[in-house]
Amino acid sequence: MEARHEAALRLKWCCVVFVIVASGTLFGQDARDPPRPYVEILKLHWEKQVRLPRNFDPSIIPTGGTFSDPASRTSSSTGASS
Repeated sequence: MEARHEAALRLKWCCVVFVIVASGTLFGQDARDPPRPYVEILKLHWEKQVRLPRNFDPSIIPTGGTFSDPASRTSSSTGASS
């Protein structure tokens, strides 16, 4: 009688371990990646735009009689000399 009880107890524990292992592998699977949208970037273009205010009037800028064009300026490099 005691041998049957031990066998039934072993069988019960084996079933419990099997259920735990099976549920762990079931929930441990990776989820599938969501489908990617059907959008493809064909060209990327960047452009700087300057927008002047509506009430901008260049005639009221004080220039002292001369106008210096910023595009004609040359930049001087200030390198560190040792």
